[in-house]
Amino acid sequence: MATKPVIFVVGYGPGISEGVAELFASKGFKVGIASRTESKLSAASESLNAKGATVATAVIDVSSNPSVIYGLSKLTIALGAPNVLVFNVGSNGPPGTDLGPKPLEEITPEIFEKHWRISALGALHVARWSVDHLVPFDGKKTLIFTGGGLAKDPRPNHAGLAAAKAAMRNLSRVYYNVHKPNGLHVGLVTVRGFVTPESDKWSPKLIAEQYWKLYEEKDPESWTWEIDY
Repeated sequence: MATKPVIFVVGYGPGISEGVAELFASKGFKVGIASRTESKLSAASESLNAKGATVATAVIDVSSNPSVIYGLSKLTIALGAPNVLVFNVGSNGPPGTDLGPKPLEEITPEIFEKHWRISALGALHVARWSVDHLVPFDGKKTLIFTGGGLAKDPRPNHAGLAAAKAAMRNLSRVYYNVHKPNGLHVGLVTVRGFVTPESDKWSPKLIAEQYWKLYEEKDPESWTWEIDY
C-alpha cells in the first residue's frame, strides 16, 4: 500500500485552517495540527477523526523557536515527515485585548513587538524548520503561508497586525525566490475578506481550495507565489 502524504497545519482553529485540514484529509493526507491551545486541538482532533482522518496534535507557540522545533518534531514522530506545511498563524485579537484593534496612538512598542513575534518571527521559525524537514511527495514539497489584505492595504486600527503581516508576506517572497531551485514551492494565500462559513466567497471551504491549487502545481516554471483572494 502506498504511503499517505502528510500535511502539518500550524495555527489551527475554526476557519481557514479547519477548511484546509478537512480538504487535504479528504484527499488522503494524514494531518498534523498545532496551536497554542490544547483544548482547541482536542476538539479538532475528534472532529477530524470522525471524518476518517488520521490526526496528530501538538501545542506550539510559534514565537518560540524551541517550541516550534519540539512541536513539529512531535508531529513528525507521530505521522512521518510532512510533504506540505501551512502557516496559518495570525496575531489579531478581539477588541479590548493587546492584539485587538485600537487607534495608532495606543499601539505601544510592546504591543507592536507581540504582533511581530507571532506573525513575522513565528513565520521565520516555521519556515526554517520546513526547509530542513519537508520531503517531496509526487514530485514536490510545499510551504504555504496565510496572508491578509492588511499587508497591502493597512488600516489605522490594525497598524500592528498590518505591519507584521507585511513582514511575513515579504519573507514568503524571499523564501519562494531562494528555494524554488531547491524543489520547495513556497506560496502565499492572501485573504481579503471576512471569513465565515456562510460567505459565498470567503468560506473556509472555498478558501481551502486556493491552498489545494498551489499544492497541485507541479511544474516549477509555472509555480505561483501569491494567490490574492
